[in-house]
Amino acid sequence: MNQEERGNEKLLRLWQSLLWCTVVMLVMYLFVRNFILPQSDRTLETSMNTMAHNFGERLAVIHNLWLHDNRRRNLKVPSWVNLYAGADESKLGFNPGRVIFVMSPQGWPMDVRGIPGNGQDPCRLIWLSLLGRDESLFITNVRVVAEPAKNECVFTTSVSGFVYNYSDGSVNGFLAE
Repeated sequence: MNQEERGNEKLLRLWQSLLWCTVVMLVMYLFVRNFILPQSDRTLETSMNTMAHNFGERLAVIHNLWLHDNRRRNLKVPSWVNLYAGADESKLGFNPGRVIFVMSPQGWPMDVRGIPGNGQDPCRLIWLSLLGRDESLFITNVRVVAEPAKNECVFTTSVSGFVYNYSDGSVNGFLAE
C-alpha cells in the first residue's frame, strides 16, 4: 500500500465515523422526541387532573357547608374543616380562619375575601383558597382566566386544564390544543 492509498483509507474511516455518529445522534433525537418529551406531557396532564379532582372535592365540602349554614351569601369555613390536610399552614400565606367565600345563588364559591391581595382576579383567589397554594407553585405555569359572562374560571397549562363553573359547581377537564 502506498501513501496515497493509506491517506484515502484514513479519509474513508473518517467519513464512516462521521456517518456513524450522525446515525447515532439521529436515533437519540428521535427517541427523546417520541418517548421522553411526551412522557413529561403525560405527567403534567396527570398532575393537572389530580389538581382538578382536589379542587372538585373541596368545592363539594364548601357547597355542603353552605347548605348547612342556611345558604348565606358569605360563608366562613368553620375551624374544624381542614381544607389543607397535610399542608403547613404557616406557609399558606394567609390565615385559613379569616377566609370568607362569596357564594353564588346556587351555593358555589365565586369570590374569596380574607386573603392578602384582595382585588385580585377572583378565580386566582378561589384557586389559592381551595388548593392552599399559589398557582405559580405548581409544576409549570398555570394560566388563570376568569370568564364572568359564562360564570367560569379556566385553569390551563400547556398540555391540559380544567374549567370551574360557579353557577352549577362543575369541574371539567380538557386537553389543551
